[in-house]
Amino acid sequence: GRRGLVRVSNTPGRTRALNFFEVQLQGGKTTSARLCDLPGYGFAKASKADRHSWQKMIGEYLQGRDGLKVVVAIIDGEIGPTADDVQMLDFLQELPPSVLVAATKIDRLSKSARKPALIKISQALELPQAAVLGFSATEKLGLEDLWRALLGAS
Repeated sequence: GRRGLVRVSNTPGRTRALNFFEVQLQGGKTTSARLCDLPGYGFAKASKADRHSWQKMIGEYLQGRDGLKVVVAIIDGEIGPTADDVQMLDFLQELPPSVLVAATKIDRLSKSARKPALIKISQALELPQAAVLGFSATEKLGLEDLWRALLGAS
């Protein structure tokens, strides 16, 4: 809920490094979580060399973290999983951390189309329906569910 916390670009693929965030959550008790934002891969306009470099960096990070509890894959809920998304999820399912999919931009779908879209995504990725959560940053849809799933994975 804080504006200006991170820089965002209108051009996909601008994240070129691992970006870490320490989050303190207030509730019944104070809980902290360490998050890492990885470079995107799907719509990034980048050279093959850059993509290979990102793939290597991401692979080393994900495979070398014993304390890693959950990986959140961000998929465009409006268009569904791309071939890159399917490839990434296949890779992630081979690793120890659990996988959670945040289907973003769910607010762009009618309310009656949201659940079928999430089911379609879970089937396409061969994941249980509970592993795919609808999310909208603009309308704050699915925010509580996402935090609950993240904190439950620890």
